[in-house]
Amino acid sequence: MIHGPPAPVVALLVIAVGAGAACAGTGTPPIMAGREGMLSQTAVAQKCSEAARGHDRPFVVEWDATDLASFEAKAGRDTMFVDYEGCTLDVLYSCNDPNVQGRLGTYGQPTFTSGGVQGFEVKNEGELYAKLPLGAAAFSGKVAAGEELHLKYFVSGVATSTRDAIFRNEIQKYPGCAKATHFVWAYNLGAFSLDTKERNSEELHAKMGNAGGGGDHSHELTSVAQGGDIASFTTQDQRACRVPVRLALRAIADGDNPNDQRSGLAPGAGGAPALAGAQDFSATPAGQAAALLEEARRKNTAGDGAACLALIRKALSIDARQGEHLGYEIAECTMRSGDCDEGSKGMRAVLASRDSNRNRLDADLDRETRDIANRDCPASTAKNPTDLVIRTAAEMTRSALAGDSDACRAKFEIIDSKIEEADREAKAARTNHRVLTGVYPWNAGTGALASGAQCIAKGVSCNEGLKYYKRYYAKMLRGMTNTDTIAEQAWATMIKMGSLQCK
Repeated sequence: MIHGPPAPVVALLVIAVGAGAACAGTGTPPIMAGREGMLSQTAVAQKCSEAARGHDRPFVVEWDATDLASFEAKAGRDTMFVDYEGCTLDVLYSCNDPNVQGRLGTYGQPTFTSGGVQGFEVKNEGELYAKLPLGAAAFSGKVAAGEELHLKYFVSGVATSTRDAIFRNEIQKYPGCAKATHFVWAYNLGAFSLDTKERNSEELHAKMGNAGGGGDHSHELTSVAQGGDIASFTTQDQRACRVPVRLALRAIADGDNPNDQRSGLAPGAGGAPALAGAQDFSATPAGQAAALLEEARRKNTAGDGAACLALIRKALSIDARQGEHLGYEIAECTMRSGDCDEGSKGMRAVLASRDSNRNRLDADLDRETRDIANRDCPASTAKNPTDLVIRTAAEMTRSALAGDSDACRAKFEIIDSKIEEADREAKAARTNHRVLTGVYPWNAGTGALASGAQCIAKGVSCNEGLKYYKRYYAKMLRGMTNTDTIAEQAWATMIKMGSLQCK
C-alpha cells in the first residue's frame, strides 16, 4: 500500500539547489516556513495537487515485493480500483463483487511486446513530483540531501482491462469501493531498478553559486528499489520481467453505465439475470454483443478466422465487458485469418498466463503454441519445411472431406516435395535433444499422401488415384524396389473391401 507524506511532514533541509525547483514544470518555488527553511504542509499539498492533475500514468517503483505480488494476484481476477490523490495511491483490494469474480471486469491476457530499456534521472524535488509523485514521501529526503535518483526500466507487455469505463452507480453498492477515485485501466509489465547517487562536489558547489570549490569525484550507485530482473529481457525466458511497473488510471465516471439499461448484463458474462418485467435481453447492448460473439464462434468453428475477428471486434465495441477470457479464441481466429505471427504471439501469452504456478518451461509453451499454429494457420504462412508439411497435411484432411480433388492433388505435390526435408529437420532437432512439435512431420505427411490419393480416386478415377497411391507407397517404403506391386495389391484390397470409392 502506498501512502503520502506523513502529517506533520518530516522536516527537510532545503539547500539552494532546491530553491528554484518547480513542481511539474510550473516554475513555482516551494513555500518556505521559518528561519530554517522547512517545507510547509501547504507546500506539499500544493505540489501533490499539481502532480495529480497531470499524472494519470504513475510509476509504482516504490512498491516493495509484497505490494507487487498482492497487486498481481488480485489483478489476475478483477479490475483494480484505487484512491489516488497525486502523491498517494491506495489500492482498494476489497472493491469488487464478493459473489461474482470479474463482475467489474478483468485484465484478460497480457499482450507482450519487444520492449526496450528506458530510464530517466531525478535531480531535484520539482522533477521528483513531476516524474515520480508516488515516491515523494520515500525519496524527497534523499533528493533534498543532494542525491540523484536513477530509474531504469524495461516494459515487456501490457495488461488492459476489459472495461473502457466504469460508472459510479455500478460500484456504489460495494462497501469496499466507497473511496475509489480511479480504476486501473491498464498496467505495464516489466522490470525496473531505482538507484541513488550523490551528486559530485563540483556540481553541488556550482549549483550553490560556489563554482570551483571542492573536487570532482564520482560515487557508486546504491540500489533503493527493484522489481523483477531487468537483465532477463535479453533472454527468451522473461518471467522475471513481468512485474507491474506503471499504471494507466481512468477516473470513475459519474452516473449509470448506459450499456446496463433495464436488463443488466448477460447471464454468464459477468452480470446478473434480467430483472422481472425488464425489456427483452436480446434488445440490449449486452444481448446484442452476446449474439455477435456466438456467431463469431460459429465462424471460428467453420475456419473463417477473418469473419470471426470482425464479429468479435464489433461485439466488444458494443459491450467491452464481454471480452473477458476471450484471449484463446481471439488468438485462434487471428491464426485462421492468416496472421499467424500475431496469432501465435497472442496464443503464447494465453498459455503462459494459464500456467499460474509457473510449472512449465518456455520450451513446452513454445512447442504447444507451434502445434496450435500448425493446426490453425494456413500452410502458406509456414516458414520451414516441418510446419509446411504439417499444415498442408491438416488442409489435405479438410479438402478430402469436402471432396475437392483438385485441392488434394495440389497439396499432395507440396507434401511430396518437402516431406524428406522436413524429416531431416525433425531428426536433427531430436539428435540435439529438442522436440520442436508434438506432431512428427513424416507421420503427418505420409498419412496425408494416402488420403490425397483416395480423394483423387473419388473425384477423378480409380486409375488416377492409383498413380498417386503408388507415389505414396514409394515414399512410405523408401529404399524398397517393389513398392508399386505392394501398392497395387493394397489398392485392390481396399476396393474389394469397399473402403475405397472411385468415380
